Amino acid sequence: MSGSAMVGDSSSWSRALLQISPYTFSAVGIAIAVGVSVLGAAWYEIIAFVDYSFICSWSGLSG
Repeated sequence: MSGSAMVGDSSSWSRALLQISPYTFSAVGIAIAVGVSVLGAAWYEIIAFVDYSFICSWSGLSG
């Protein structure tokens, strides 16, 4: 059992995460949320535009 990690041992990842400020975690979370929101809005606009163009071309309407 000398090669296995014990409960009290901490990995380099856990030590690194403990060194990061909580404000940094919140800033990264906000940035991810805003980024996903912008991507979702752009995706919605693309789908709406393509759908509208398809309906107009299929029905003979100009738009």
